[in-house]
Amino acid sequence: MLAGRIECVGLVLRSSGSALSILSPQEGRVEKRWFKPFHWGPLHRGSIISYFSEKKHGQLVEIIEYLDLEQCATQLAFQDIYLLHYILELCHYFIPVGSEAEQPFYFLVELFQQFNKFSTPLQKKIVLCKILALLGVCPDEVSVQAIANKLRIMPIDKLLSEHLELDSEELISRWLFWCREMHPKGKFFKAMPLLT
Repeated sequence: MLAGRIECVGLVLRSSGSALSILSPQEGRVEKRWFKPFHWGPLHRGSIISYFSEKKHGQLVEIIEYLDLEQCATQLAFQDIYLLHYILELCHYFIPVGSEAEQPFYFLVELFQQFNKFSTPLQKKIVLCKILALLGVCPDEVSVQAIANKLRIMPIDKLLSEHLELDSEELISRWLFWCREMHPKGKFFKAMPLLT
């Protein structure tokens, strides 16, 4: 490690030119700039990176240096581009900049290792609701709160085998719809309306 710098890992939520929106267990949800070397291609959303972070006094925008690509998201996109977009959109809009992100980050890393197993619409909805439960984003409705509490502590392998009653499927759909409707930028969501 370089003197004065913190080694971090992160998940790229958005990438536009040199601007990166990152979910990192060390730094939380952050916005940074990265001036990529000439020989690098684009940094895809959903990619896992390692980088060095250093906060400098008087600097308005934090700059990333020494970035390494640990896992490219193109393999995940090839398996299910829609699910990848659902997840990244949800994290981008529901995790504010500056928020702690350790639990959602490690859940997503684990999810990406088993990504191809989540194939049905219900399984995809359960994954999204698990992320929302980890973030504490849930309507006050008691029946939805009960599902959220159950999902919050459920290991990822149980998400695949969990059998829900029909009314629970309806509650999960209502939960996702509520998230889109209550968010100030919900009308701009591109992926989540496909599931609701």
